Amino acid sequence: MKFNKPSDIAAVVPSAYELISEENITAIDSTAAILRHSVSGAHVAIIMNDDRNKLFLAGFLTPPEDNCGTPHIIEHSVLCGSERYPVKDPFMELLRCSVQTFLNAMTYPDKTVYPVSSCNDADFVNLMNVYLDAVFAPRITKKKEIFMQEGWHLKPVNDDFEIGGVVYSEMKGVVSSPDSNIYDEMMYTLFPNTAYANNSGGDPESIPDLTYESFLDFYRRHYHPSNAYIVLYGDMDIRERLEYMDREYLSHRPCVSEDYRSACNVPEHGGDLLRRTVSYPTPIGESTSGKTYLAYGSAVADACSAEECYALDILTDILIDSPGSPVKTALNAAGIGQEIYGEFINHIRRPAVTITAKNTDPSEEERFQEIINTTLNSVACNGVNRKSLKAAIERSEFHFREGEQTSASRGLSLALSMLQSWMYTDEDPFRFLRMDEIFRQLRLWLDTDKYEDLTWRIINSDRRALLILKPEAGKNERLAKELKDRLCKYRAGLSKSEYDRLIHGYNEYTEYQERMESEEELSCIPYLSRSDINPLPEPISNVETK
Repeated sequence: MKFNKPSDIAAVVPSAYELISEENITAIDSTAAILRHSVSGAHVAIIMNDDRNKLFLAGFLTPPEDNCGTPHIIEHSVLCGSERYPVKDPFMELLRCSVQTFLNAMTYPDKTVYPVSSCNDADFVNLMNVYLDAVFAPRITKKKEIFMQEGWHLKPVNDDFEIGGVVYSEMKGVVSSPDSNIYDEMMYTLFPNTAYANNSGGDPESIPDLTYESFLDFYRRHYHPSNAYIVLYGDMDIRERLEYMDREYLSHRPCVSEDYRSACNVPEHGGDLLRRTVSYPTPIGESTSGKTYLAYGSAVADACSAEECYALDILTDILIDSPGSPVKTALNAAGIGQEIYGEFINHIRRPAVTITAKNTDPSEEERFQEIINTTLNSVACNGVNRKSLKAAIERSEFHFREGEQTSASRGLSLALSMLQSWMYTDEDPFRFLRMDEIFRQLRLWLDTDKYEDLTWRIINSDRRALLILKPEAGKNERLAKELKDRLCKYRAGLSKSEYDRLIHGYNEYTEYQERMESEEELSCIPYLSRSDINPLPEPISNVETK
């Protein structure tokens, strides 16, 4: 449903919420409003339109405090049962019995989000109810076995120990691949001494340092409604959904005064290039020649500047990433790297541009920097190709107007766009949704020096970094030996009672994993009935346009 007058919106907002702002957003053909829950302080956005593919999203600022992967482990763990749905894996049950169009959760460098969407009204209510209970009332506080399963645990093997756990095993695979972990290494290099220097996914060497108590403490501090950013999108009974959230969850949690946003701040840097060398594993006996990665990163924008973020994303494509782009052409001509690619990193407080040369040599470090600086300085002085800029803007607008309209969950795309700035500031939460204004500004800048100024910023930002990722033959074997020695030392230091207590805890964990739940227990998961599903197929609509 779409509303056109403030009085219409006020009519669907329960008294438990304060209406902060509302507007019609023509670019997405929606009426939107920002609400604040009076008791809990929860932030709520409603985006109302005729889209039957409804979306619910709950997001939390979760800047990591170390490399233990706490945000990632919590993301997995809260979906392993809750007070109203006390089964081991409601997530898989929903996948099996729902007609959802999206069902997942994602951990970003500083936030964790839980989105679900469905075109079926009853299904959407079921999905939203399960996810609300998962994030606000998970079983993790009563079942340590969930932490052991999703995070890490010690497995006794021949009077010794091995480490297991879903996130632990997942991140071991990530750090073994240079293509997978270069992003995390660049974040560490570019933003030292900030939350972004910590790996929100978790470093396998640090994950076993996470205690169950610290895990619960992080959850209790960060999953309070005062730190929640909730989006309701599409054609639904908005009032009923808002009343349900208030009645069942939000009204029971008084607002707290903790400043969640400050941990995401990135102070200005002196301007000196931040340089770091790290290694990635390759097999013993395999040549390491020509397998180094060189990566340049530059923090170039503020997350709240929607127009600049879109402009820099376009510039990254046409100056660095696309075939024939100036930087890629120059580095290829110099024989630096078998593959050159650029990336615009958003969803952080200070978005950044990165340039990576894959499969090169560490001795090319100086030439790599020099070519980037010389090429981009020349572009900034002589001008960015306007034909390429116009084509990129039109391609981006086409994707927005056509591609997103037919995506599996348009609401998810719009909600994630909102979170790029809304979670950092309450000022103008809908700035990333007014795409008509953004494209208008991008075109107006074609007649100015703005694109040249942004290009210059890539090589002259106050925060720039160079990452050298070198191959290390046998690194996995070295780390495995170090871990084995660490576990042997730990085992030797345990008293008999301490060891017996660990064995007892592991046995309880295996019993938890092996226990099969009955049909009666699984019946708490809401299933769709045949009457909830329209037996008729959706009509096919053809509209001829020019």
